[in-house]
Amino acid sequence: MEQRNIEYTTVDINSIEAHPKNVRQGDIGAISESLKTHGQYRPIVVDKRTNRILAGNHTWKAAKTLGWQQINAGFIETKDDDEALRILLADNRSTDLSSYNNDGLERLLKELASTDIGLSGSLFDGDDLDLLINDNAFEQPLDLESKFATNVVTGAIAQRFGIAPFSIMDCRRSWWKQRRDYWLKLGIESEVGRNENLLKFSDTILNNAGRDKNLTLPNSAIYEYPNSDKPQYNGTSVFDPVICEIAYRWYCPNNGHIFDPFAGGSVRGIVAAHLGMNYVGVELRSEQVAANNEQKTKLGQGAGSCEWINGDSRTVDLSSIKTPINLMFSCPPYFNLEQYSDDENDLSNCPTYEQFLVSYNEIIARSANLLADNSFAVWVVSEIRDEQGNYRNFVGDTIKAFENAGMRYYNECIYVQQSGSWAMRIGRMFGASRKIARIHQNILVFAKGDPFATTETLGEGEWGYDNEPQWLEELNNEQQ
Repeated sequence: MEQRNIEYTTVDINSIEAHPKNVRQGDIGAISESLKTHGQYRPIVVDKRTNRILAGNHTWKAAKTLGWQQINAGFIETKDDDEALRILLADNRSTDLSSYNNDGLERLLKELASTDIGLSGSLFDGDDLDLLINDNAFEQPLDLESKFATNVVTGAIAQRFGIAPFSIMDCRRSWWKQRRDYWLKLGIESEVGRNENLLKFSDTILNNAGRDKNLTLPNSAIYEYPNSDKPQYNGTSVFDPVICEIAYRWYCPNNGHIFDPFAGGSVRGIVAAHLGMNYVGVELRSEQVAANNEQKTKLGQGAGSCEWINGDSRTVDLSSIKTPINLMFSCPPYFNLEQYSDDENDLSNCPTYEQFLVSYNEIIARSANLLADNSFAVWVVSEIRDEQGNYRNFVGDTIKAFENAGMRYYNECIYVQQSGSWAMRIGRMFGASRKIARIHQNILVFAKGDPFATTETLGEGEWGYDNEPQWLEELNNEQQ
């Protein structure tokens, strides 16, 4: 093709529009920070035939959120909508295919970090540099006799255990994102069967994050509605399948039995079944159980099984469950942070936090009784605030509940999440109250009996990559 003519000009920002078929999801908050720091240093590309943006859709959106009235654009002629769409996709895909020389990037960031203003304006921060240094340190020659010993993503220790068993689990890292994509490609839709906007996001947040399809809400709130008129983000949390996989592989024996008293969506059961384990969850809402069973029918159960019992975990008949249970795993309701139904038995509808804790302790004690001796429980929790904005110490109350049930507080990990919609909210909140955005959850591990005897039963704790040679080989090839 001959060189295109590009007409560069400054235009009214409202005279052009985002391409309706742009499926790229960009970080509007990060782009806004760049525009505020550096201004617009390259024009967006617009189809002169339709005034639709072909490259720079999110730059345009970020500029609009900053109140810009004009924007620099380069106009090109396309012959039809098909050609315009191909240019749009090619621009997005070329970015996907790019990668960093990590050693070189580390040197550049260290160079900037040593200046008076540090990494300001680069969209990298100190945490990024620390993670990069850590990853580069892991990328050392391994046992060349092993076919998969050159895993450049996780290093020698992580190759054995999936990720290195440290107390920080960061879902923003490339390995985590790739592994989450691996699970989501199965077609897991854990949010189906749940009400929209359980997190009570404002219409402003949902409209901007949904209809404009940016990434100001966390990945855990993504739901692609069949009806494009609805927001893409429904403001409802969805459980991370990678946490499930790590907990199951580390703390449950092969073909073991897992019990979840606060089942919610389908993800925890589907992941367990596809890892060859056997999951039973209790869920209060019949519509959620029906949605989960539809997911099971659609996706299958792998070499394992998953089952959801409809009922209240305080009273439901558990006699049909095959015991003993090898792992107790759940993410409980955070009191009234998300309200799942109008059912008076729903713990998210408890009138007071004190009443919530009574039922919460009862369910944990009853579930712990199902556990085999020398077994673990893994619990994903976070702090919640009261009406005055103070933390309730829900994490501490959870630890007490397990100790009251005869189990011991054994491990804790911090699960670091994306900043999500905090990029839009934290400035006003921190300025008004000095409240800090919480972008992590606590993964608590409890032991029933002797953890050393349990570990001996579980075996070495190998991740099991040998069962996934094709996936790992593809992953390594992509990273090299």
